[in-house]
Amino acid sequence: MLTGKELKYKTSISHTITCIMHPSTLLNKILIGYSDGFIELYNIQSNELLYTFDLNINSAITCIEQSTIVCVVAISYANGIIILLNIKYNKIIMTFQQECHVTNISFRNDKNMTMTHTQNSTQDDADSSNYIQYMATSGSNGNIYIYDLNQRILFYTIRQAHANSINNISFLDNQPLLMSNSSDNSIKMWIFDNPDNSPRLLRYRSGHILPPLKAQFHTNDDTILSYDNSGEFRYFSIIREQQSNIMSQQSKNKVTKKKYKEKYHENILYNRLNVIEDFDVAPIRRNWSTIVTAHQNQGVAYGWNYEHKAQSFMKFYNPDRKTLSIIDRVVVSACGHYTIIASKDGYIEKYNLQSGFFRGCY
Repeated sequence: MLTGKELKYKTSISHTITCIMHPSTLLNKILIGYSDGFIELYNIQSNELLYTFDLNINSAITCIEQSTIVCVVAISYANGIIILLNIKYNKIIMTFQQECHVTNISFRNDKNMTMTHTQNSTQDDADSSNYIQYMATSGSNGNIYIYDLNQRILFYTIRQAHANSINNISFLDNQPLLMSNSSDNSIKMWIFDNPDNSPRLLRYRSGHILPPLKAQFHTNDDTILSYDNSGEFRYFSIIREQQSNIMSQQSKNKVTKKKYKEKYHENILYNRLNVIEDFDVAPIRRNWSTIVTAHQNQGVAYGWNYEHKAQSFMKFYNPDRKTLSIIDRVVVSACGHYTIIASKDGYIEKYNLQSGFFRGCY
């Protein structure tokens, strides 16, 4: 059975603790970072303060991470400053300035990219940064930054790696793989296999950023369609998670632009649609648009092609009506040939799914 005890320390620092880290190979030692930029080294066995690090940075510490070298840690601050510090000698090895709030740090340690010790070097060498190849940091802006510590430069930036602030990043042990997750409800794996050692997205899993408002099975009963208030229209496979993704708002049909211009007498514009108000799916799979959506504050319903996982060129509205009323609900017929659209002014209209032609009003 695991047992624990409450540790109480009498510190000279009255600010809030922001992070705690156990330095590698230092038995019974922990580093505590504070909101005023101070760092303290404690012995948790004797409850004794061993040392206080004052790096003259008046900003909250956001992360303390062990590097691939003993006694060398990376320290990040809310103002974007990143420091590599040798805690044995209290010596700053190098400093970086990130463009935003630093949320997490990780070091790459696979054998192919981590430099080994030379015969003339010691493990406690103050210039231990020579043995570290890459350091990754994450930002509150959704970017991931890769630093080449041998050249002491920012090597690569993954712009918009996530839609929201990144919560955590971590290199997998002895592999050129970096994992990241964010409050946008996604987890991603990045691989460093390009000729210039830059990363690329290998695979990812994601869901709705906001709680889904409606979910419905597609015709094959192994796919779920759903939407939320962020405007995302997603499909989820209950058999193979790798097949889950977002429905694209750009049509995949090669003749879409020509058909669209012939039908609506205007060039197709791929503007982001409003948040979905309602949708329905045909119970029988067809070769045309079998998914219809209604959007907030819009008088036009849109067709979607499930085979292409994208919006089709089809728009459903009555061209004879002088004023388009906002659509409230949509229903697709059991045969998969028609869609019934209900407007907030009381109109109920029927359209052909294959041609988009208006077929009647109730």
